[in-house]
Amino acid sequence: GAQIEVPIGIQCESPDTIKFSFSNLGNINCESLTLTDTRLNKTIDLSEQSSYSFKNEPNEGERFMLHIGNPKAAARIESAKEENTFQAFFHENILEISSSEYILNVNVITLQGVKLVSWQNLNAKSLSKEVQIPAGIYILTVKLNNGENKTKKILIH
Repeated sequence: GAQIEVPIGIQCESPDTIKFSFSNLGNINCESLTLTDTRLNKTIDLSEQSSYSFKNEPNEGERFMLHIGNPKAAARIESAKEENTFQAFFHENILEISSSEYILNVNVITLQGVKLVSWQNLNAKSLSKEVQIPAGIYILTVKLNNGENKTKKILIH
């Protein structure tokens, strides 16, 4: 998935005081984002305050914890998986496909658009077939009975 970078600035405000500054926090799609100082048992809401100052002490260890509450992208992915599961694998010349919806049609196509394999009117939730095609990168297209078209890149080596 896509990664979000959060630059963290560290500044010595005085010989014994350090300040963390967080930027790019607005791009994190979550319900809450907090930083906890476990030594002082203090939690700040980073959506309201994007910096934190603390007294530097030796042997800190894992003093700080960043908490990301209910990341929305992950929640969307999980709910989508519950609606329809779809998996496709290619191993030792066997193409295996499984879906919670009925699989109607399967095609294996070269990157140039040439159809090498085509199975129609399958009406099955799983498929395991031997495929003899040369090593390379191919596109697998699968049409499901709910109207969805699934596309996966497969690598044969």
